[in-house]
Amino acid sequence: MGEATPLALWIRVLRILAILLCLFLIFGWRMERKMIFVPSAPWDAPLPDEAKEVEFVSTDGTELSGAWFPAEQASAVLVYCHGNAGNISHRFDIASHWQKCGWSVLLFDYRGYGRSKGNPTEKGIIADARAAIAFTRRLSGKNVVAFGRSLGTVPAVVLAAEGEACGLILDSPLLNGRAIADVIMPIPGMGMLMQTRLDNSGRIGSITCPLLLLHGDADEIVPYEQGMELHRLAPDPKQLVKIPGGQHNDSRRSGVAFEAVRDFLAGLPGK
Repeated sequence: MGEATPLALWIRVLRILAILLCLFLIFGWRMERKMIFVPSAPWDAPLPDEAKEVEFVSTDGTELSGAWFPAEQASAVLVYCHGNAGNISHRFDIASHWQKCGWSVLLFDYRGYGRSKGNPTEKGIIADARAAIAFTRRLSGKNVVAFGRSLGTVPAVVLAAEGEACGLILDSPLLNGRAIADVIMPIPGMGMLMQTRLDNSGRIGSITCPLLLLHGDADEIVPYEQGMELHRLAPDPKQLVKIPGGQHNDSRRSGVAFEAVRDFLAGLPGK
């Protein structure tokens, strides 16, 4: 047999490169989901006596789990969209604290988290948040404030953009999937490969209620600058509260952040 021509060698090299690229993309997309969604199933804390476990169904029929913390003569009602890791048992303390402040709170787990069924996706957690706020209105008989933290800011912004919330609180929000990918994996062009959009920047301009945005200026996961830009894109009325020295997973039970939430809820019309 004769030797391969340069053209044939180039074609062979290109085929190998194309296969390697496909494998890289498939691996990257699988890793993307594992990095975005980090659920745990078992509860790591008992449900407080003042709360009760609840079950409801997402918009596509997926069975969801939650915990209802009712406050007597509640001055505000919150649905809490938690971050990307763990489950609602890791948020019992903050919900109990807010309950003592006179605010009723629904914690709920996205599909695939805690005792909720299914597997998490961006579309799925947004559907779950829609079902959660509707369920909260039925429980409370009142308008509901959407509170989103970190990844949970994505479904919370959707709720506010669809007119489902009477107020929106965003804690440590990301700008969008590409922006956060460029921070986590600072490789040129990596953000362009993100399949999960997490498009807060594209939706925030459509919100129909007052906004409170909290962000630590020492956030080591979602840079403060992303919160600043999201605030710039949002319509009025809006408020940005910078937490001096605040990191991503700091408590919000006291200090500047808690005071801002308290004052925001106290002055919120239509709650």
